[in-house]
Amino acid sequence: MKTDDWARLLAYVTGLINQQVLLRNEYLAAENRILRAQLPKRLRLTDPQRCTLAEQHHGFQPKTCWIAHCKELQGVPLRKAANRRGKERLDPCPPDKRTAIIQAFRRFGMLP
Repeated sequence: MKTDDWARLLAYVTGLINQQVLLRNEYLAAENRILRAQLPKRLRLTDPQRCTLAEQHHGFQPKTCWIAHCKELQGVPLRKAANRRGKERLDPCPPDKRTAIIQAFRRFGMLP
């Protein structure tokens, strides 16, 4: 086979794979819309679930103490953690991570 033939074959196969991925994404998006319509308005997620979603969306996994700190800053009611000692935070949320965590709060309906 000539080089042009290989390039054409590779482009064809790549196009087929891209088409399959696109169709799969469209299917998953439609399925997601249908499932969301069946759920209540606000999902109740645990902090580890929020961490997983934040990692997928923002590229870092926040510590649960960062989430608690951001909740405190936004006035969201907190329970006292079993491992908390005193009032001072040992590991406060870094300022550059706060906006991403607060955006997640808004997305999940925890803040107006």
